[in-house]
Amino acid sequence: MIGDEAYNLGAIKVAKVNFTIIAFCVIIVAFLVVTQVYVSAMEIQPRGVNVQRTVYITDWGVTVVNDTITLTDTHEAGSTRFRLGVPAEFASFLRYAQAKDESGSPLPTTRILDSTSGVLWVEFKLEKEVGETHRFNVATVYSDLVSYQMGRFSFNFTETPLLDEKAELCNVTVVLPRDSTVNIPENYSFAKTSFNGLPALNAVFKPLQPFTWKPLNFTFQSITVQLFKVHWAERKVTFKPLGGISVEDSYSVTNLSTSTSQIEILLPKNSSNVMAYDKLGPIWDEPQKGDRVTVSPRYGTIKANESFTFTLKYDLSNSHLSRRGTLGQYELNLTLITPQPFIIYHLTTEITFPKSLSVNEVSKPPDTLSDKLYEVRYLYDVGDVTPLDDLSLQVGFKYDGFWAAVRPIGIVAMVEAAFCALYASLKTVKREVVEEGVTVPADQIRRVTELIDEKIGLRNTLEDLDEKLAKKAISKNDYRRRRRGVETRLAAINRLLKPLKSSLASLNPRYGEILNLMDKAEAEVEAVYTSIRNLRVQYRIGKIEKTAYLSIHEELRSRLEKAKSKLESLNVSLKEEAG
Repeated sequence: MIGDEAYNLGAIKVAKVNFTIIAFCVIIVAFLVVTQVYVSAMEIQPRGVNVQRTVYITDWGVTVVNDTITLTDTHEAGSTRFRLGVPAEFASFLRYAQAKDESGSPLPTTRILDSTSGVLWVEFKLEKEVGETHRFNVATVYSDLVSYQMGRFSFNFTETPLLDEKAELCNVTVVLPRDSTVNIPENYSFAKTSFNGLPALNAVFKPLQPFTWKPLNFTFQSITVQLFKVHWAERKVTFKPLGGISVEDSYSVTNLSTSTSQIEILLPKNSSNVMAYDKLGPIWDEPQKGDRVTVSPRYGTIKANESFTFTLKYDLSNSHLSRRGTLGQYELNLTLITPQPFIIYHLTTEITFPKSLSVNEVSKPPDTLSDKLYEVRYLYDVGDVTPLDDLSLQVGFKYDGFWAAVRPIGIVAMVEAAFCALYASLKTVKREVVEEGVTVPADQIRRVTELIDEKIGLRNTLEDLDEKLAKKAISKNDYRRRRRGVETRLAAINRLLKPLKSSLASLNPRYGEILNLMDKAEAEVEAVYTSIRNLRVQYRIGKIEKTAYLSIHEELRSRLEKAKSKLESLNVSLKEEAG
């Protein structure tokens, strides 16, 4: 019995020891598991992401998007990445993407196309520290998000950025041109607001889930938006033999919205002797100067879906040339094309240097270098030029003396060319003297000018009727009756003028030039007058605020008076031809 009790007591002690060991092991294992889970949780804990997006719809229908990204990262220090996605529906419209940190330094950028979903991921790499809040800006430019149909512009994009991680907050603001009237349905995710005095839409998404996006569609009215597609542009820069630099800028555009009478083009600062040309020759009578010009087609307006190709020729200011330290060393500062507010789908730039200029440094290597007998040509070929692209170009060169580079045969050719030019000018003078003896068709000129005077008076009558209707000085029935009578007479005058103008233009090129300028002035009057009527209608039905209405109306009235004054002045000039 005693032996059994001792045995049982020993067994109990052993069991207690074993239990203690097992319990200790369980605690250790549990601790390790909990620690591992905690560490794993720390490793997969998402970083904080905050997005402020501003979408700008410009007066030229270009969409510029600025995303300000704020990251709060708990991962280890080193390199990290951030991805911004463009859905397949809009991937082909992305023309520009660039990210910069808070100091303005560009971040490495890579575009990755997901072949399965069609999403275009734009990836940015940045350096960071543990727990650091990192902020950077992403600028993107899109084409073809704005379209025009039935008197309205449509905008089609995404409500939010497409991300591959969750964002705690995403604030989106869409900013429109200053005279825009936005049409959105009830219970829309965006609300109307203003941004720096401009009409805008705003929505806040909290949170923004990854890999999700919704379409953003709305329409708006505007009379300041011009929707042009610039298929190509071409710049030719040439050094003149006797000093100076000449430039030729050519553009091919298609109007994708309502009819317009002009297109504004920006030029290098202090450009001079600016002349516009189309396939038939000069469009203007006299050269202009400055850093911007307005070009109108020879025959009036550019209608919807019509194309217009033109060339601007001008002299570059010497301010674009600067001397370097060494004697004879210079630097030319220019751009591949003057930055424009629209997108150019294809750009070619050709810079021709005579052999007297020895190029020793170029900030952008040319795509093609053509070395000929007396000159060297630098050719650049660029696609998708946006308002945000850096087009600057610096060329360092040394002047060795022009004539030292010209072969004797070249001198002979130049002398022969000079004699040919002199002979041609003498023939021109002789021809002009002969033309002075041609009988002036005074009666025909007087008939044309009388009809144009009547047209001007009838146009003023229409404007007066519109003013009276706006002030409720006449009834709508009386307005319609009187307007119908004026428009009937205007149509009859146009039918009478057409053969008279054709006949007069065939008698003397000068008459044709004056009549072409008058047609352009009339087209401008008609276009601006129509814009004023549309503006008045929008204001009357409450689609535009009074402040914007008054500002735009004043601007349009100024343009109208200027066009009318030019038309009247040209008509006086034509009258003087009759003596």
